Amino acid sequence: MLFVEHSSEFILGYAVGLIVGEGSFTGHGSDACLAVKLHRRDPKPLRSLQSAFGGKIYGPYCHGGREYRTWVLRGDDLYDALPIISQWLPDSHKRIQMEEWAKKFGFLCRRRAYKGLSVGVDGDG
Repeated sequence: MLFVEHSSEFILGYAVGLIVGEGSFTGHGSDACLAVKLHRRDPKPLRSLQSAFGGKIYGPYCHGGREYRTWVLRGDDLYDALPIISQWLPDSHKRIQMEEWAKKFGFLCRRRAYKGLSVGVDGDG
């Protein structure tokens, strides 16, 4: 379920910023996903991602001396969120990663207007 329609532009920008800084476009076989991993003591940013796009938060885990939680977006939530993430993701190495990932998993990611948001395509509004 996509929650971003009811989110403020600030929350959406914050969530996409977390994806740019910490996100990983990944997957196995035909199971594509977007994941963000943060230290276990900092779950609130992951809750912001969950509030904006859905998905699940896993953890806390301790592995190799690292303690972390992971937000994972897949399935219908991922499919619903991709047009918004694509629209808001800035020109960056993360965008290139997303486009290569989308091609690999057969997604079409284009910047386009999304219902309920008062921004234009490519930030022109």
